[in-house]
Amino acid sequence: MTLSTRYAAATAVLLALALVPTAIHGYFNYRVDDGLRAAGVSGTLEGLMSRPGPRSAAWMEKRFETADWIDRYFGPGERLRLFVIRTYDPKTVYHHPELALSYGEAKFHPVEVVSLPQLPDVPVFVLRGLDSQPDLAMYALHYDGAFVRHPILFQAGLSGRLLFQGRRPMTLLYVHDRAPARGAPPSAQAAATLLASAVQSFLAQPAAREAGGS
Repeated sequence: MTLSTRYAAATAVLLALALVPTAIHGYFNYRVDDGLRAAGVSGTLEGLMSRPGPRSAAWMEKRFETADWIDRYFGPGERLRLFVIRTYDPKTVYHHPELALSYGEAKFHPVEVVSLPQLPDVPVFVLRGLDSQPDLAMYALHYDGAFVRHPILFQAGLSGRLLFQGRRPMTLLYVHDRAPARGAPPSAQAAATLLASAVQSFLAQPAAREAGGS
């Protein structure tokens, strides 16, 4: 039996192209470090001192596949809680992060996306407590110098880029307020103020300034 070599060259090219993303993400696990860190967010925001929350490094690694995170309570008691989580697996932070970060504390209505005066260029995801629960959560998603409004569309676009590029970390900045002001709009909530301050502190890191910020 004789094998035709008519398409050998084209087949070799296609195989070589297929090996590029395999090598990038499989063999080399290529990742791009943007120099930003969750711990770069100040421990004092809006005049509120912070202290560590109870999440462990093992829990964060298991749930978000990361060692780059903070969990802090701000102000007295346990009313206001800030998470900043950076991971090379974006889906873990954009797909219902409340199910992990607010589990056992609150259940929420479907998310809505708003624009806040404090963060005019940042899509802010807002979750309000179900029924009589007063809880409120707000979060923002940051990736490669920009904030993400449509996570599913983002993921679809990212898939093509990752064929030939290294992975970059996505950052989740998430605030849970256990006693928000009833009836007040999102912009008037303490969670919005704390989130805005956390975003500004995160982007104030030298790496973000050198990249032009966002």
